[in-house]
Amino acid sequence: MNEGNNLFSDRTVNFNLGLIGFHYSGWGTKLVDFDNDGWLDLFITNGHTMEQLEKYFPADPFAEPNYVLQNIDGKKFVDVSAISGLRNVPNKVGRGTAFGDFDNDGNVVCWSSIRTISPPCGGITESRVEIGSPSGLKE
Repeated sequence: MNEGNNLFSDRTVNFNLGLIGFHYSGWGTKLVDFDNDGWLDLFITNGHTMEQLEKYFPADPFAEPNYVLQNIDGKKFVDVSAISGLRNVPNKVGRGTAFGDFDNDGNVVCWSSIRTISPPCGGITESRVEIGSPSGLKE
């Protein structure tokens, strides 16, 4: 947090963000006001870089979960991935994220670039997920 006079403090734990990304490889972290309450919420795209990771470290998957975190009055972030429907989407190997209301319907749409590992070789595809609405996310 900017304390002024070129001083910054690490408030990661204070904002409830310390453990969210600790075990994952974040690629597309974006701040967007999904619930239209004036506070920027947080979306994190994850995906490991080592394709056969589970072979050596069974607890660490190649495809990792993405997160949507609701900003509560600028004081903390709450994981709303499950209630937003994001946990209904299988884990992917994310590499980047973009947001916008592409069709002007009031919904923020998340576009993620996903690394695929299907034969004959892997590539990048897109995935589209709507995670906001004019009525907003509900806690």
